[in-house]
Amino acid sequence: MAELVRGIMSVKGVKRSSIDTNGTLLTKQLVDGLAEAGLTRINLSLNALDPEKAGKLAGYPYNLAKVMEIARYIPAKMDLIIAPVWVPGFNDDELPKLAKFAEEIGAGKNCPAIGIQNMLNYRFGRNPVEGVPMEQFYAKMRELEQKHNVKLVFDKSAFDVEEQPELPKPFRKGQVIEAEIALPGRIGNEKLAVAKDRLISVPDCHREIGSKVKLRIRRTKHNIFLGESLD
Repeated sequence: MAELVRGIMSVKGVKRSSIDTNGTLLTKQLVDGLAEAGLTRINLSLNALDPEKAGKLAGYPYNLAKVMEIARYIPAKMDLIIAPVWVPGFNDDELPKLAKFAEEIGAGKNCPAIGIQNMLNYRFGRNPVEGVPMEQFYAKMRELEQKHNVKLVFDKSAFDVEEQPELPKPFRKGQVIEAEIALPGRIGNEKLAVAKDRLISVPDCHREIGSKVKLRIRRTKHNIFLGESLD
């Protein structure tokens, strides 16, 4: 991971880099290595300070004390943002507590100390409850701000976001290309193929790693490519 960060930070024009993590695999030694490699921020997915709620949201045995300890360590090495997901009706009252915890440990030197995410429903996600529209999300966050006297809503300017031109797409939808299978995917028989310096998701693919495959490009939106195997 440190090698990857070091390579990313060596790219011309890259000023900042961050990693999203639930913190369970972080150690002080790993944080030190990432900081040395040039990582500028960790986005920590800490969803509750109540151990029972934190464990339920994680979906597995969750060492909350360890994650909180590493959260206290990170600001001495790089920036930190506590990034919980709001699960409506479950961790509402945890969000102000997380905001105060983030402020206490020195998170948010060059960004907000907390960045709350609205829970969105995905086909392959856990989907514990039904998500809410963004308008309702912001209304709830402002309600919690007033009730607990904490800042929970931030606009893009707080993150120093710069608009950049989209990378040129080397493929068009419907195009047939040849690619090399590089990695297994996350879901079922998905494989990840490489062509023209782009990664292409190939669902239901049974080809071996390293083999060549003919693909029809089915998706190019946002430079996220999906290919259908024709072999």
